[in-house]
Amino acid sequence: MTSDTSEAARAKRLSALAHPVRLEILTRAESEPLSASAAAVALGEPLGTVAYHFRVLHTAGLIELVAEERRRGSIESFYETTSSGWREFARKLDELIALD
Repeated sequence: MTSDTSEAARAKRLSALAHPVRLEILTRAESEPLSASAAAVALGEPLGTVAYHFRVLHTAGLIELVAEERRRGSIESFYETTSSGWREFARKLDELIALD
């Protein structure tokens, strides 16, 4: 992986952590697989909004698809946090901020 690619990946992760809904999704997806529809109900947010946040987290590599189930004629996707761990990334970010 080149330095530019690494920098781009870190920037995507940083951006993904900059929203409270995404942080809540990450916290919930850490303990068990979570779908966008279940998160929308739990958070009291519209499904479209929550699905968007899931896409941002997935693109940033902070969550990964772990299962799919057929539900009422559609497919519900379930995600968990990645093994690299978003909390480790957030911890390192906190350390960098503390250096300023």
